[in-house]
Amino acid sequence: GAEVRVEEFMEGEELSVFALTDGTDALVMRAAQDHKRIGEGDTGPNTGGMGAYAPVAIATDAVMAQALDRVIRPTLAAMRAEGSPFTGLLYAGLMLTADGPKVVEFNVRFGDPEAQVVLLATIQPWQRQNFVSPSSSAPAKRSTD
Repeated sequence: GAEVRVEEFMEGEELSVFALTDGTDALVMRAAQDHKRIGEGDTGPNTGGMGAYAPVAIATDAVMAQALDRVIRPTLAAMRAEGSPFTGLLYAGLMLTADGPKVVEFNVRFGDPEAQVVLLATIQPWQRQNFVSPSSSAPAKRSTD
């Protein structure tokens, strides 16, 4: 590569959104944010995500509906249209801009540290001690490719 592509500068707050999908429908989980800077008021060096929290005040019902309608559903539809439907967990790192949510990154796994708070916030306290047992015995779906 002799070419560098600069997309755009996005100003706003980041939000981590996780969605479980069968390739068509999506179940959006509770959103999270990770800590970026070591000091109060976003000052100091970047911590590389040494902690996260949920619930997130900016993840209102309207923001989450926008994330689903403008990011998650169109992404799943595009993947199906390209002949590569996706089933599993889709992570969208979003920037909440004045124009609505914009994609910073996608991933297809739970990321740390957000996954810890999302799972703890999603799973009821009485279910936590039994969470590993049934999930570890679930049959794995294997590709024939």
